Amino acid sequence: RNQEIELCRGLKGGSDQLPKMSRIIASDEAKIQCLHKFANHELQAIEMFAWALLRFPEAPEGLRLGLLRTLEEEQSHCRLYLQRAKSIAAASNVSCSPNPLGPTPL
Repeated sequence: RNQEIELCRGLKGGSDQLPKMSRIIASDEAKIQCLHKFANHELQAIEMFAWALLRFPEAPEGLRLGLLRTLEEEQSHCRLYLQRAKSIAAASNVSCSPNPLGPTPL
């Protein structure tokens, strides 16, 4: 991960809270904000599974294949969240960050 990407520290020392449900229902911007947060959660899972594969190259093949399959599922989830956010933004003329997870490393 790019070293310039920092964790967001919200009011309680963690990330900002999700908008309240009434705001999510009423606001496309709030929907997009939630989807970006969910995509980031999936990205964190992808990074953890990738780390496990790199950290334990001698793990049994079945375990490594299971980690790889799960990593691929998390990539799919991340992609779906980002696609949905982009779709909502396009349909409602709301701006949507072209790369909400930060710059690609390669």
